[in-house]
Amino acid sequence: METTLVSAAVATFALVPLAAHVASAALAARRLRSAPLSHSPSPPVTIIRPVCGLDDLEQATLLSTFQLSTSTEIIFCAARESDAAVPYLRSLIAQHPSPIYSPWPSGLAG
Repeated sequence: METTLVSAAVATFALVPLAAHVASAALAARRLRSAPLSHSPSPPVTIIRPVCGLDDLEQATLLSTFQLSTSTEIIFCAARESDAAVPYLRSLIAQHPSPIYSPWPSGLAG
């Protein structure tokens, strides 16, 4: 009798969460099928890009920042104007004028 009661408790303990999971997955699938697809453009995004120093990997990473969509605002942050990445950033900004680039501290873009 005691093993039957324990078995029933274990089965209930396992089946209740399983049933809740299956029900939530079915509800999510139903909502995904009935949701209309939106073809509106994605909202603009702001990326805050801290920089410090410059090496080969950093150059590739900074260059990839400029290959994002044109609805992206990029804010560069350097601790010092004398940082080694600042001249490289200035050259990238000059080569890729289309998105919005916000220098900080002031002076990175000019």
